[in-house]
Amino acid sequence: MISEVAYYLSPTDWKSAILSLFDRLKSNGNIFLIHWLPEVHDYPQTGDEVHQSFEKLMQGKMINVFSNRAENYRIDVWEKL
Repeated sequence: MISEVAYYLSPTDWKSAILSLFDRLKSNGNIFLIHWLPEVHDYPQTGDEVHQSFEKLMQGKMINVFSNRAENYRIDVWEKL
């Protein structure tokens, strides 16, 4: 579970973290992403940017099995193929 932390990372550090997590994740394992959506000027990324970059990088490697979006937060659950 990655909750309320990834937007503190630079895009480069987030990419590195994603690849590291993916390498350690067993087949059919899940990664939960849960993040606040309103923009915070002191954060290197927004919640949407975190989720969108994860999706782009994991295309063909993981599948989104659950997604929920509210006004202030977003949840995505990914399963390793």
